Amino acid sequence: MKNLFAIVFALGFYQTVDAQSAYMKHLADDQFLIERLDVLNGRLSDSLYTSLQSMSRKEVVQFLQQYLQKHRTISPREKEEIMRIISKNGEWAANGEGAEDSRYPILNRLYQKKSDMINVHVDQADLVINPIFNYQQMVETNNTRQNLFLNSKGIELRANLNKRIGVYSTFTDNQERGPWHHQQRVRERSAVL
Repeated sequence: MKNLFAIVFALGFYQTVDAQSAYMKHLADDQFLIERLDVLNGRLSDSLYTSLQSMSRKEVVQFLQQYLQKHRTISPREKEEIMRIISKNGEWAANGEGAEDSRYPILNRLYQKKSDMINVHVDQADLVINPIFNYQQMVETNNTRQNLFLNSKGIELRANLNKRIGVYSTFTDNQERGPWHHQQRVRERSAVL
């Protein structure tokens, strides 16, 4: 009886598992180019579904590499944009090394690849780390004494092991000085932000 249970248990885990993959950023500039190339391709892709709006990085890179092989007469600008997208997602390229080398790495350690601050590809493991900086400043018409701002800084981390287990995370510190009505409400209620 124990052997039968072990066999059934093992067969249950033998099936292939489809899991969530790392996706492209929604409504990024890259998405519009990919959708345009999908239309220009002339036939629907079997793996890339641009209408779903969440495109897997792996499927995008495969589609773009196939597109480059199939369409030899594309403009230099289009080829540059395609290579930029492949470089930003280089760990999913056919050989695992799709990221373009930088001509000017910093201290021979940072930005060895054009699109990544830290890019490590060892055997079956990939690690990509990039900084996140965003600063916005604005002025309210009724409140000209203070500048309103939104400041975000942090890192983006992408990693995968054997192309099966993956991690995508962003760690940010956000600071904000909100509009006048927001500041008034915080003062009235002694709120802590």
